[in-house]
Amino acid sequence: MVRYFGFLANRVVGKLLPLVRKALGQDNVKKAAPVAYTTLSQGLLNTDPFACLLCGAKMAFSRALPATALEKRIANAGEIARMRYVG
Repeated sequence: MVRYFGFLANRVVGKLLPLVRKALGQDNVKKAAPVAYTTLSQGLLNTDPFACLLCGAKMAFSRALPATALEKRIANAGEIARMRYVG
């Protein structure tokens, strides 16, 4: 009930949580470090997601392709399975 109606309620958590922490003597709260895709991938798979699997060189971002419609992906499933670019 505290989460929905008390000091952790979405509407008042920004105002009341610092007061509760101060009353408990927890003035210096550390911010959580942001977690990136690379860090998660390295922790789970023990490989760098931006390193080439064949030669080990760093891969560079070159372009982003827009999403394609489901019907187009289904129609070109064979080409996609063969790793051919379907534009």
